[in-house]
Formats: sequence, structure tokens, C-alpha cells
Amino acid sequence: MSQLLKKEKILFDSVMNKETDSATISAFYDYANFLSKEGVPLVTYLHKELKDRQNEITKYEQLYVEIFEKIKKDTSKLQKLVKKLKLEDDHILLDRFQTLDNFFNGNYITFGSKKFDGPQAEFMDILRRLDSLGHRKEIKPFTVIYSSHDPSPKDAHAFEDRKKYYSLLKAFNKKDSQSVVGALITIMGTLADLNNSESESSYTRSSLVAHVDKVHNSIIFNNPEIKEYSSENKDKIFWVDGDDIYHYQQGVMTYKNRGVKEPKYISMFKNIIRFMPANTTSITIAEFEKLVPKDKQVGLGYRNNLMKDGVFNKFLGNNNIKTTHPKTGQEILRATDKFIYFYNNL
Repeated sequence: MSQLLKKEKILFDSVMNKETDSATISAFYDYANFLSKEGVPLVTYLHKELKDRQNEITKYEQLYVEIFEKIKKDTSKLQKLVKKLKLEDDHILLDRFQTLDNFFNGNYITFGSKKFDGPQAEFMDILRRLDSLGHRKEIKPFTVIYSSHDPSPKDAHAFEDRKKYYSLLKAFNKKDSQSVVGALITIMGTLADLNNSESESSYTRSSLVAHVDKVHNSIIFNNPEIKEYSSENKDKIFWVDGDDIYHYQQGVMTYKNRGVKEPKYISMFKNIIRFMPANTTSITIAEFEKLVPKDKQVGLGYRNNLMKDGVFNKFLGNNNIKTTHPKTGQEILRATDKFIYFYNNL
């Protein structure tokens, strides 16, 4: 992790030190590209926030679809009503229905976040036109009236939930604009746009650096630097400090459910790091278990938990660590039914 943090810092400084828009965009591209590939482990701590963000998006998107379908259904009913009343040639009705058809077909241009306001105005023109022609009774199922004193159409039932949609969208956008996840998504979206040869978007320095700064600060805070070597771990590849496993080059290691309920193979690996006798590279499991305090024991099955499906090697790979000893080329850790082999000395 330490090497990734150093690279991230270099790329971040490059973005922040540029002065012109074009130079900033170039440096930004390198930074965003790094985060999208090699630097992914630096932002894995955002997994829950990303999931929560998507749940919020799904919530307001589902409401949008419900409103859209309700409008489409009521528009179809109104068209049938107009046909029944023999008003198909009314130029106002024709024009408004055409606009609504464009909305349903995705050819209606909306500005800002209030996507239903334009179609609502068109729909209301239809209701008011029919009302002015004396068909108030026929349009009653579609309308919300002003009051008992003024029974003319005020709104349409199909659009009643639009304010709820606007409220959800506004709350999401406000939260997203202030969050690290929102900044990261913006960075990735800009990267995708820069990779699109047909894009006509333009960016300025000021539109990019705030997002980069927010993400960088969060990365530094949530990915602690590799700790200083102590006298007991200065010649080790791995060591344990508190609940964290450290690697001499990558720093603190990450794994699924870290800080929650750790996998059994992680508990076993921690025990091997802690209790393998100094200058020992192999030991019987029976002898090793005698060295593990009772409160640290997690049971047997070292080969099954560490070696099955290459789970330990995947764990190393996910942390950008080679599975072999950096000097001898031996497999760093291996477990059989009877023995544990661990080459942790540099």
C-alpha cells in the first residue's frame, strides 16, 4: 500500500501544481486513470458508501419510472377521450399531444432537474382546453381542482408525485456534491468523457481540482502509511500490529470483512506471523498449536483454510504482493495436513 500511496501523492501533486486548464486536464487524466486501475485498493474503503449511493439513486429512479408510466397511461386515456369527443383536429390538442409523444420517445429537451414541469404544462393545456370547451365532467378523473369555489383544473393526478421526486433528487444532489463518493464518481465520469473521442465537453482547472483534492485527502486519512519498523519486525516480510497485518513494502493489508468478522484464514495467518518461532521456517501443526494461546486459537484445518482454492494467494494478489519470497523465490506460506512452512525473514 505504501508504494501506491506514494504514487497517488505524486500524481495528486502534479494536478495541483498545474496552472493552465490544458495542463491540469492532462495531469488529471493521469490521476484518474491511476485511480481506475492500479489505485483501486486505495478507495476500497468506500465500498459501503458506493452501495448506499446506488440505493439512493435506485430509489428516485424507480419513482421517476412510476410517474412516467402514470403520465403515459393517462395521456393515452385522454387521447381516446379526445377521439370520442371528435376533437382530433383541434390544433391546440394536436400540438400538446405531439409534445407529450416527444417526451415519451426521449425527444423532449428538459433543462435543469425538474424534468416533469414541461410535460406537466403541456398536459394541463390539454385539460384546460377540454375544460374551456365544456368537458369538465369528462376530465374530472384526471384533474386536481383549485377548490370547490374554483373547480377549474389546477394539476393532474399523473404528476402529483413529481414534487416528491424533485425532493429526493435535490437531497441526493446536495449530499453527493459534498461527499467523497460523489467526488470520486465525478472523477471517473470525467475520465470516461475524456476517453470518448466524440465528446464535446470542455473542462477548466477549477472544475477538476476540488474533486481531486477531496478524494486525495480522504485516501490519506483512510489508508494509513506503513508504520516504522520496530526492532522485532525490521527483518520481516509480514508483521501484525494491533488487528492489522503489515507488509514491508505495501503497508497495511486489506481483505474482505476487515474490521468486522475476519475470515478464518486471516486469523490463522495472524497466528502464524505472531507465534512462529524466530528463525524457524517449518513446524508441525501439533507443535505450533502448543505455542498459540488459548484465546487466540481458531481451530485446525490450516491446509483447508489457507490453501483451498488459492485463497491465501488471492489475498496476497489483491494487495499487490507476490506469493513468493522476494529473495529466495520460495512460496512464502504453505500448509499441509501436518506441517506449516513460513518464510517470513528477509
